[in-house]
Amino acid sequence: MNNLRPYDVDFVKLKEGTHQFDFEIDNTLFEAFQSSLSTEKLAVKLFFTKSTNMFNLQFDLNGKVNVECDRCLNAINLPISNMQLLIVKVTEFAPEKEENDLIYISPSDYKLNVAQHIYDAILLSIPIKKTCADANEICDTSITNKITGEIDVELEVEPGQDTDYTDEED
Repeated sequence: MNNLRPYDVDFVKLKEGTHQFDFEIDNTLFEAFQSSLSTEKLAVKLFFTKSTNMFNLQFDLNGKVNVECDRCLNAINLPISNMQLLIVKVTEFAPEKEENDLIYISPSDYKLNVAQHIYDAILLSIPIKKTCADANEICDTSITNKITGEIDVELEVEPGQDTDYTDEED
């Protein structure tokens, strides 16, 4: 986990107010989480707002990740952009129930590693369906033609058959 040390925020040294941290993401972050993702250029700005017993973290990320197109399997540089919020509460007694955008730390803690939160924000930025069109590229037609040639995409309808598949109301 020494690869994640650059993502440590020593909040104990910070005064109350908003502070900005800039992270240039490289493949060591993805390797640390054993991910198949990679990047050539990805930047994260962290706006860290410190108050007495609570921190508000806003992660703004912009850049590109290398993924495969879901249609033709070509490698594409997919542009991503996202903003994620995280609240950190400093308390002796953390509730047992965890919440998605809220974490608890002990008053004895003096730093917070944000690598996991950055990694999660990157994953949440990637759409479920990734295509060449998302990266302003064109799918490899030799692959897409082969796929569509193998799949029967026509629906045969016999004469007089009802093509409305919605449920009829009584």
